[in-house]
Amino acid sequence: MGAHLRPLDKGETMDGFMQSRNQPWNISAACSNSASSKNGTDDLQSSSSLICSVLTSELPTNHAAFNLAWKRCNTDQLMKYHFLMRYPSENVSLSQVFKTDLPSNIFTESCSVLNYCFEEADQVKIIRILDEFSTSKRFKLTMNFLSKEEKELIQLLFEKFDCDKVSSSLLSKYQIEL
Repeated sequence: MGAHLRPLDKGETMDGFMQSRNQPWNISAACSNSASSKNGTDDLQSSSSLICSVLTSELPTNHAAFNLAWKRCNTDQLMKYHFLMRYPSENVSLSQVFKTDLPSNIFTESCSVLNYCFEEADQVKIIRILDEFSTSKRFKLTMNFLSKEEKELIQLLFEKFDCDKVSSSLLSKYQIEL
């Protein structure tokens, strides 16, 4: 099928189409170009503005927006931890974000971040996050396809909690025996 578009003539322009586009086509490439810049202050400013945008912007309320914000955190475990901790703090439901599907990569990475950055004071928030993850329609399916190492990671996370703060129903959903 043809598109019935004629090619531009030598003197024609696209009437400002490309000039008005400020967003790069490939965000990852744009970030790596700024990271490879010779001036270290530019790199520091861009990473700090990224942290500010992820941690101060409105929380995503759907799966696609969450995934985008999660990827913006790159490999910074602490930034991902603070991003997750915002959900219970701001009374935004992760169960709404992952209502139909909880991708295993986001789930296991979230559990890894919660385990790595665990703070005693955040136990109730972390338990709430895990409880909201477990309300996803495909949570059992996600749990069934976890590797042995991923299940051990979740076990380690649950072992950090005070026993009286974790409900038996949550333990059974995660197939945890303490």
